[in-house]
Amino acid sequence: MEGGGTGAAATATIAGGRVAGIRVTNQGASYTSAPTVAITGGGGAGATGTAVLGLTINLQPKAIQELFELDYGRMNATLGVELPFTNAGIQTTIPLGYIDPATETLTDSVTPGPVIAGDGTQIWKITHNSVDTHAIHFHLFNVEVINRVGWDGAIRPPDANELGWKETVIMNPLEDCIVALRPTAPSLPFKIGDSIRPLDPTMPVGAPIVVTNPADGLPITVTNALTNFGWEFVWHCHLLGHEENDMMRPMVFQVSPAAPALALAVAAPAPALGAVGAAAASPAATPPLPIALSWVNKATVPKVTNFFIQRSIDSAFKSDIKSFNVGANVTTLTDTTALPYKTYYYRVRAENNISYSAWATSNAVTPGMTLTIRAGARTLRLHRFVTLSGSLSPAGGQTVAVYMKAPRSSRWVQIANRALTSGTSWKYSYRPARRGTYRFYAAYGTVQSSVISVGVR
Repeated sequence: MEGGGTGAAATATIAGGRVAGIRVTNQGASYTSAPTVAITGGGGAGATGTAVLGLTINLQPKAIQELFELDYGRMNATLGVELPFTNAGIQTTIPLGYIDPATETLTDSVTPGPVIAGDGTQIWKITHNSVDTHAIHFHLFNVEVINRVGWDGAIRPPDANELGWKETVIMNPLEDCIVALRPTAPSLPFKIGDSIRPLDPTMPVGAPIVVTNPADGLPITVTNALTNFGWEFVWHCHLLGHEENDMMRPMVFQVSPAAPALALAVAAPAPALGAVGAAAASPAATPPLPIALSWVNKATVPKVTNFFIQRSIDSAFKSDIKSFNVGANVTTLTDTTALPYKTYYYRVRAENNISYSAWATSNAVTPGMTLTIRAGARTLRLHRFVTLSGSLSPAGGQTVAVYMKAPRSSRWVQIANRALTSGTSWKYSYRPARRGTYRFYAAYGTVQSSVISVGVR
């Protein structure tokens, strides 16, 4: 056999001179794919076969419970979960309402064919700890009844009218109903985003609410926060009086890729600091600086097909919107269309063919930088110090260079490199050596200040 493992063995049964069946006598170990079966001996020829790898899928314990509600003492049925190791003598049902944290999370099955690990297949064991029969209905997908197990241990196969895929299944009292499901997102000509809503839509966002902890059944107080339910579907009892009294639970269908983590920076060049005393070029107009946007792809399954980016001058993205689209393997964007000295906001979302993530939104950013220079006095006596100062906006720099052109000179010379205080302000004192008009400017990379003149008499 092939398939990466070793040790598997089997014997064949013969009927009418042909191989009618194979019985595995040793399962072997370490197989990573289904091996091809080689059939030898017996005097015949031409028989072939393919092995099927075994697959273990853990049961997910769900529950149906009927309890007396606290307001009027009426019996009310609910769905919920079962803690592990429940049996006929130890019942650990946790009834849950619609506002309680979701416990059913499904992933899109994108691998047609036989069941394989990680393809979205789930098996639910729904324990009915009550006295009424319920018609349990599943939105989005159909389920297949595998079998039923009574609390007396009796195993009952599906009824004749239950064979195949069903969207509603009868749940009988004191019985476990075991169903298989494998949801697949439909093919759509448009994209659908996630259902993002408060846990309790009847209460204000941010208000404290009391919910049941699915882990232990105890009440806990949580913030009524906006919560991502993916493509939100439900499963519920189809008896109207039951579903209207909270016998319904949300199902989180994960179709959209995870939202990216966003990082934003202004693409300012690093300061080119020359040596003090070196000649410098004449000051020129400051070019606008492009905005560099970068993010981290957080999506695994479902995968990303592209990233969609929007830019706006409004933090609510209601006006002046420009859009960009890049591929799945791209995590940067350089925006060269932004106007200098204008504040912008950016947001990025991950997309696939039918859905998209929540937005990752940036802080405000302003392309271009402004560097100022000023003198404490525009005229002064010889051998007095010229006090120069200025600021860089927006903040974020480290060092600026200061340049001077002396009287009767045609050359600009760098006279200092000055550290920026808090990334924005700088100061420098220069002592002229002769009378006349001195000219000064400062530079941060390609960002330059205006030129100022100081007269020395």
